[in-house]
Amino acid sequence: MDDNLWGRYFEKYLAISKISNFWRSRYTYKKIKDLKISSLLELGAGTGLCSNYLGKRFNLNPSLLDNDSLITDSLKIKFPDSTIYNSDLFKFKSKRKWDLVYSLGVIEHFQPKRKRIEAIKIHKNLSKRFVLIAVPVQSIMRNKYFIPPTEFRHGFYKLYRKEEFIRELKAAGLKPFRIAVNP
Repeated sequence: MDDNLWGRYFEKYLAISKISNFWRSRYTYKKIKDLKISSLLELGAGTGLCSNYLGKRFNLNPSLLDNDSLITDSLKIKFPDSTIYNSDLFKFKSKRKWDLVYSLGVIEHFQPKRKRIEAIKIHKNLSKRFVLIAVPVQSIMRNKYFIPPTEFRHGFYKLYRKEEFIRELKAAGLKPFRIAVNP
């Protein structure tokens, strides 16, 4: 697998990525603004824009993890006050726990199902209090227009039904308390 695949994707589709991340950042903050958070870790950080947005809103320096060296090198420059980890999600080890561990559009790229459940467990194991995981849901619009180009899907891209995602969360030992579906 090409380690710099997503870094190239974000470079190629920078304008779309910025718009999408701004919208996701605001939407995410709206859903969690009432939580007391003093630390956060984003798994599969990508552009880092959402973590930066949340960091400003919660007045903290976020931690970001990504496996793509182009991305982490860029994040270190853009967000020098943040802690940046360049690591594979499944190999990342830390004794530290964060109040919020989250990912936006990450676990749908793993197969088989047990690998996705393992990724969810990693979120849980790194968290002191909260886990937030955003995944794409099945919809006519998403199926037709919003799936990333084939070369950036790593050969697999899971679109979820709400019930299916809840089953995977429970299989990973999480008890969902706030589910939002936004097609």
